[in-house]
Amino acid sequence: MNKKDENLIVGQVCELNINDLDMQGRGVSHYNNYTIFVENALPTEIVKAQIINAKGNIIVAKTLEVLKVSKFRKIPKCQYFNICGGCDLQHLNYNETLKFKKQQILIALKKIANINYSENNIDVIGCHNQYYYRNKVTFQVNNVNGVANLSFYEKQSHKHVNILDCKICDKKIKVVINLINEYFKTNKLSAYNEREKSGLIKNVVVRILNDEILLTFVTIKKTSLVNIKDLFECLKNHFKNVGINININKSNREILSNNFIHVIGKDKITFENLGLNQNITNASFLQVNLEIQNLLYNYVLTKLSDKVINAYSGAGLLTCLIAKNIKNETIIGIELNKEASMLADKLKKENKITNVINVCSDANKEIEKYNLENITLVVDPPRSGLSNEFINSILQSKPNKIVYISCSYQTLSKNLKELLKEYNIEEIKAFDMFPQTKNVETVVTLIKK
Repeated sequence: MNKKDENLIVGQVCELNINDLDMQGRGVSHYNNYTIFVENALPTEIVKAQIINAKGNIIVAKTLEVLKVSKFRKIPKCQYFNICGGCDLQHLNYNETLKFKKQQILIALKKIANINYSENNIDVIGCHNQYYYRNKVTFQVNNVNGVANLSFYEKQSHKHVNILDCKICDKKIKVVINLINEYFKTNKLSAYNEREKSGLIKNVVVRILNDEILLTFVTIKKTSLVNIKDLFECLKNHFKNVGINININKSNREILSNNFIHVIGKDKITFENLGLNQNITNASFLQVNLEIQNLLYNYVLTKLSDKVINAYSGAGLLTCLIAKNIKNETIIGIELNKEASMLADKLKKENKITNVINVCSDANKEIEKYNLENITLVVDPPRSGLSNEFINSILQSKPNKIVYISCSYQTLSKNLKELLKEYNIEEIKAFDMFPQTKNVETVVTLIKK
């Protein structure tokens, strides 16, 4: 084990000192000339680990035994934690998880944008409900003895993990999983097999809010879902309202297509949140963690001036909240997705909000039409971040302030590198939208130089 030129091979077991965590939440060990990323290992620990992937100088290992335990290690709540790809940090004390997320933001700012930002100037807002917080979950489906069964994927793999519960979803998800699996078994329904082009069920999407549930069965072709009323009646014993849909989707690019068929029960969940009445379907975008969503949106409201444009405005929730908060100005929301823009119009009408204009257009092109000089620009782009075209428009038109909401601190950092040519950072605040995972939402407020 001391030979400098020793090649590490898959299956080899070695004793490793863990020095750090990488951005995936894996332990980092430096061994001879190798960097080894170790699943389920924490800084200061010594672990016995087995190599599971060896390509070039980057090696991945899994922990077999913790020989020296970190004082911040805790026992994961979920029995599937070591294999399921849904969670990354259930073994780490929650306060340390928040510190980890702060450090990852700081590292990205420095490494990608050459921004030296003090850790004392970043707050990471934690979540009171660190488990059972997700209001929506998408299940994979695979065949067990020829019958469909709900599953998730293993870590960084398309291998299936058959599950009976999920500790970050609504507490009733265990009942739902059991009832759906029983329904599959009783009616001999099979999962779709891409390789063999056989079977029916591709995914199952579940939304649970306020004791109401919507199920969407994603299928490869049109189907009547045999005896679906039996499942509906069973679910009614556990939920106030139930709705079941089919989504026909032959593509593998997205989970859901636009081809929905309402089967039985409710077609949407209606609820009040942040002073707005909302109608949510399984096609609607809604943050999976309402507790943190509300904290984040209320924080954004404190950063706004009188004139606001909200780009990448989605289904219009934040735009309507801004309009309620700034009643004497017209708030503009820009969203490319036609269905989301229609939902945004519906939301403002249902809540009698008259000072919102929703524009269904590409934000890259649309933003060029506005004089942004006295505007606060709110952006909430997808994980890929802002395009160069959009950033160039900002740098030319120079809005007074930018409030940038990001689900990827890497693309955020890349964009900040360009934006800081004309802007200074006023504040950075992060929100733990996804406890037990490596992910975090970050809000950066920029002011014109």
